[in-house]
Amino acid sequence: MSESIVMLASIPPIMTALKVDGSGGARLQLDIPDSETEAIKALLDMRGAELVVTVQRRGQQGETPKRGKWK
Repeated sequence: MSESIVMLASIPPIMTALKVDGSGGARLQLDIPDSETEAIKALLDMRGAELVVTVQRRGQQGETPKRGKWK
């Protein structure tokens, strides 16, 4: 299956948003706005799957959209 999901998300401004483990791996937390409901449902179907992830900045550098306030 080569399903792809494109959605808006942000890395929350909290210390635990990126957790690095002792073996060099990491876990990333994302805030996803309510407007991305369909993408969230699709992500749930992908739980446990190995993913290829591409991250692209949106907007001006330093701009942090607030949850539910995305444009």
